[in-house]
Amino acid sequence: INGKYTRNLTLQEANELITSSDMAEFTVRKQAATAEQYQTLTDDTTTITLDRSGGKKLGIQLANSAIPQSGLIVTSVSETSEAYGRIHTGDEVVEINDQSVMGMPMEQAAKIVVSQDTVTLKFFTTSVPGNNKEVVLSRAGGKKLGVRLGEARDSSSGLAVLEVSPGGQADGKIEVGEEVISINGNSVLGLSMHDAAAYVTQEDEVRLVLTPGSAPPPLPTRRPTNVKAVVLSRAGGQRLGVRLGEASTSSTGLPVLEVAEGSQADGKISVGEMVVSINDKSVLGMSMQQAATYVTEGTEVKLEVTAAPSNDKQDTQGKFVTLSRDGGQKLGVRLGQAEGAYSGLPVLEVTKGSQADGKIFVGELVISINDNSVLGM
Repeated sequence: INGKYTRNLTLQEANELITSSDMAEFTVRKQAATAEQYQTLTDDTTTITLDRSGGKKLGIQLANSAIPQSGLIVTSVSETSEAYGRIHTGDEVVEINDQSVMGMPMEQAAKIVVSQDTVTLKFFTTSVPGNNKEVVLSRAGGKKLGVRLGEARDSSSGLAVLEVSPGGQADGKIEVGEEVISINGNSVLGLSMHDAAAYVTQEDEVRLVLTPGSAPPPLPTRRPTNVKAVVLSRAGGQRLGVRLGEASTSSTGLPVLEVAEGSQADGKISVGEMVVSINDKSVLGMSMQQAATYVTEGTEVKLEVTAAPSNDKQDTQGKFVTLSRDGGQKLGVRLGQAEGAYSGLPVLEVTKGSQADGKIFVGELVISINDNSVLGM
């Protein structure tokens, strides 16, 4: 859809591609209902044969896909190998030496590779060749990697590089905006940072394969203005009384989605503001899961809070609409995903003649449901 390969995308992600522009361009091919039929679509695959005789290296690195029952994902190709230019990072290998490797663990597939001197690979080309590179970092002796990664944009993307520490071991080797597509030989396409972290801690040496990717907005070079400090306490099991969302970009903080009435945060923090640091550690571009580790470091939680970025698209004047589900009635409205962590849910469709018709209109934003904020959801 619009030039983006969709095999590993969810339906929701595919719909977002379609609605992202006024015109959608589709590239289609024959589809299979079962894994067996999928393997027979040989007109859509490419086959190459590589030579292992005399101890030659294939020069290609494969990893298991994050998607069940998929083939093996190519994570790197050596420029000095005979495979270079014939198969590319992101391609999906479905057969090795005429044996299906769909859903097969990499360890089992490796036995097929070493079973003979020639290796025949059948694969789907799923990506445009890029200038990928491999970087090796060390965790030995408690060393810091010096790189901060974000979440994958979708299930076919790698982990975006959000920040590289100046003077760290990654400085000069990795650039902000690149994407990590494998860690220690394991594909991280579409993985969360939580799942990918398990590959980092497997051993002291951390081998990363990176692709140019799509650069995120640059990190701010100075501290945001109009910042206020708010100190809350977790002592004795107290609740903070504030609910935060995900950062919408690598340069924004965590949006305040809800403040519990009568809580210790009430009157100090307001819905729509952005938390930019927790206990003096920046949370710009982080997921809530990443930032949560800073909250639990001690009983005192110091938040730096700033006003939300302006959003000219969003009307500041709201309206209340009440719909009924009694007797199985349909609401007659279809909503999409929030565009940013401080935006509401866009109205994508209103069924003609339904109870929502004339009350709600396509393009409006739903900001709360039953008095619960849905900003950034």
